[in-house]
Amino acid sequence: MLKIRELVSSDIERYLDVYLNAYPAFKTLDAECRARQRERNLRNMELSDVDYIGMFDGEELVAAMKLVHFQMNLYGNVVPALGLMSLAVHPLHKKKGLALKMVQYYEARAVELKASVAPLLPFNMTFYRSMGYGLGSRRSLYHIPTANLPKGEISADLRFVSAQELDTLVACYNEKVESTHGMIRKTGEELGDMRADTASIRLGAYDGQRMTGYLIYRFEDASETNFTQNRIVADELICLDAETLESFLEYLRRQADLAQSVVLTSGCDDFYHVLADPQDLSMEYLPYGYLQVCRSFIGYMYKIVDYPEFFRVTGNRPTGAGSVTARIEYPDAFAKEERFLLLDIGGERGGWQLLACGTAGSPDDVRDGSEGPVPELTLRCRECDLNALLMNSARLMPLIDLGVVRTDNTDAARRMDMILYYSSKPYSNTDF
Repeated sequence: MLKIRELVSSDIERYLDVYLNAYPAFKTLDAECRARQRERNLRNMELSDVDYIGMFDGEELVAAMKLVHFQMNLYGNVVPALGLMSLAVHPLHKKKGLALKMVQYYEARAVELKASVAPLLPFNMTFYRSMGYGLGSRRSLYHIPTANLPKGEISADLRFVSAQELDTLVACYNEKVESTHGMIRKTGEELGDMRADTASIRLGAYDGQRMTGYLIYRFEDASETNFTQNRIVADELICLDAETLESFLEYLRRQADLAQSVVLTSGCDDFYHVLADPQDLSMEYLPYGYLQVCRSFIGYMYKIVDYPEFFRVTGNRPTGAGSVTARIEYPDAFAKEERFLLLDIGGERGGWQLLACGTAGSPDDVRDGSEGPVPELTLRCRECDLNALLMNSARLMPLIDLGVVRTDNTDAARRMDMILYYSSKPYSNTDF
């Protein structure tokens, strides 16, 4: 009989059997590797913001995962969230539906904790989309000649950040979280890795005693034979204002004699506009006349596991002019039944409000408007695409134009798209 419970230190060897067989990349899997992983995971088991969870068949550990408690910005409101990390199934017990059962446990735990959004970093997008998880926004990687960074001014007071000053750096990061939709405060495991990192270079920007941004970077060899050829890889670039960004980019540009190219990542779709010449070093060309400027990656996926709680904590999200009442129908990924949401969006109050939700065709369905306003339009889509829309990873009209979302009133949908407009897609670089 299967049983799920929290793992403790005495379970470490069984946990490593499952974890190392599921995530062998960049590991030697020898005794030395196992010792390092044992030490790391025993240390992380002591953290207050992570739960190690295991599924047992009798005394045998057949699946494991980590649940990470953190604070996440949803449309300007920093609220609790629960993340899924390192989901693993024993190699002798794959294809038995165990991963699905673990995800269902994870979602139920999130609901218990009033964490309305369940984010994760996927190993298989198809697997998680089939369970209702929507794709997040893209993160773009730019690899350009250092000399192509914009020439600007260093108006900020730039200083290298010592290991003893990391708390100031974390405070700056948390200030950024307060103003960035989708951003997650750093986890205990992430902070531990940051403090243990002695190889990266940390540069802070200051306005008096307040840190207005930081840059964490390292050097990589760009040639196996020529020591003068290097590149700078910026692993983290956090800026609270445009002047700080300009200062960091000018600082990097001045390193062109040392590093001929620079690697930057950004979650802003418009980041390429700040670069003097954003063309990628690959010099790839797309007919006719298109030059490659970056490579794009999908990281986070999101599922709203408690719709009433989600709309409660995000009810004050900014909305555009006008109002619309919309019904959204979708097949529940787990229950395999038709569900609906009835939303009131915009108006004099602004924001959005969940008027009703439930099983379509059941007694709690308000399709006829007898217990509320009659919707101006009905949308129909998969649950994964609904979650992408509600998290602002995607806009409504492009999804309709692509056939991902269906509607019975295109004009009202076009108006709804403008009312729902929000300037930033969800973004976070927290690793969990």
